[in-house]
Amino acid sequence: MDVDNPDPPESLPAYITDGVPKQDTESLRELQDWIDQLIQYRNNLSGDEIGADVDQDEKIERINNSGDTTTVIKKVPCGKDACSNCPHGPYRYEVYRQRGKLVWNYHGPVDNWSARGSV
Repeated sequence: MDVDNPDPPESLPAYITDGVPKQDTESLRELQDWIDQLIQYRNNLSGDEIGADVDQDEKIERINNSGDTTTVIKKVPCGKDACSNCPHGPYRYEVYRQRGKLVWNYHGPVDNWSARGSV
């Protein structure tokens, strides 16, 4: 029985898809291990990294990096000088590293939040 090589994802550039199939099995396993490490590096952030990237008037409530990205629950100020309810929230963000910087994706308010609640 003749089996064809799997087709690469169309989203990948040719400089990757042309070279990868030419590698021996051991090199492919090493490449896979390295890619896994790279993904983990981008997605699992420390509390210190998160803390260094938030504004002084924001309040981090919780950090959870057990998923594919790091989930941060934080309260943020609204920017109004006369607001007596600041900071507002909590709000959920998914955070990851890209090109050496942290990227924060807003996912909305956290309902029924408590300091011990789950994300």
